[in-house]
Amino acid sequence: MNRCRAMLAAVVWAMLLVQPAVAQDDFDEDMDVAVDHDVGDWDGTRLRKADIDSMARVVGMTPEQHAAASDLYMAYETAMQSAARKLAEFQQSLGEQGGHDDPEVWKKSQPVFEKYNDHVQKLRETLIEDLKLTLTPDQVGQWPKVERRLKRKESMSQLMASGARADLIALAEKAMAGQEMPQELAQTLDDYEREIDRALSSAGNWREEQEAMWRDRAQEFMSMSMEERMEMTRKFMEEGMKRSRGVRDVNMRFLKRISEQLPEDKRMGFEDEFYRRSFWALAHENYSPGGGQSAVRAFDAIAKADWVSDAKRGKVREVRRQYDGERRAMREKQVAALIAAEDKPRTDANPYGMAGMDPQEMAQTWERRREMERKTIDRLREIFTDEELAKLPPPLKRTTEIKDVDFDD
Repeated sequence: MNRCRAMLAAVVWAMLLVQPAVAQDDFDEDMDVAVDHDVGDWDGTRLRKADIDSMARVVGMTPEQHAAASDLYMAYETAMQSAARKLAEFQQSLGEQGGHDDPEVWKKSQPVFEKYNDHVQKLRETLIEDLKLTLTPDQVGQWPKVERRLKRKESMSQLMASGARADLIALAEKAMAGQEMPQELAQTLDDYEREIDRALSSAGNWREEQEAMWRDRAQEFMSMSMEERMEMTRKFMEEGMKRSRGVRDVNMRFLKRISEQLPEDKRMGFEDEFYRRSFWALAHENYSPGGGQSAVRAFDAIAKADWVSDAKRGKVREVRRQYDGERRAMREKQVAALIAAEDKPRTDANPYGMAGMDPQEMAQTWERRREMERKTIDRLREIFTDEELAKLPPPLKRTTEIKDVDFDD
């Protein structure tokens, strides 16, 4: 199995130009995005800090246990980063030797990929065992729930359809962290778990079929022309998209139901997290949607200003409700367009296919989004006096000053 996984992972990396995990982590840190997802982690087995936090919630760790678990995770992450860097260096040298085109070089490289998979699997197993040693017997009794969640994460990370790559249970529990789960919501999450696990079982069958196919046709693949490889990869992706739609459909059906059962102040954050994790085209939607004019940053700045009166906070809440409603409606249209594009086969008549929307249509969507951000910020500015705005940071504070840069320094 490790041989097959190593070969399949390497082929997917080479053909889809997916960066090594360490490169993705660096990118996320530059973008100020929490590194707790699995872009760049092809099979979802790599544990993240979010997984440790989820374990803590599921089994009921004490603060002391959670701190100890976090320390264990940091040691694991350091070892994983080291392994990822070494693998990236090996991949670079392999490319320089023509390993992606020469079947003999490719064949000789496989033991390295197998060794990497064995190494990271051992790191994962060691971390799991060490974590379980920190638990009480009652907490260990809750561990099967953790295993089911990790299995869902592993399965979902390999799905290709947008909307299929996020576990709504984990996201709901993250949104409700520190608060008791309402009974109605707990029942909905139970219903979701049963349905999503059935859908994932069907998708999992495809994964096993593909592992067998790549194993049997590895040498044939390496002897193909680039056009033949791309066609084989296209068929692989189309079938993967088809098999993962069932999971996507369950997620989209339960998303609104779960969101409506969350406290009002948790709903938008829950939905944002889902789309960030599960729709790559929307991954960084909330960080710089207005070319720097971000209403979310404006709302956050007002929330931190302890001098704002209750009356003005009430007006801000009204603006926020209007903004969230407009943003939700706009995103629903964008999501519908992305799903429709993915569901169409890639043909000459549909040049975008699984790649997403027409770039021109996407650009128009983002321009509408930027205009909404600007108008929302203007509505917020109307609530405050010029003196009050001067005490708030941009984008609320109006400024025409441009910071100089000395390139000779």
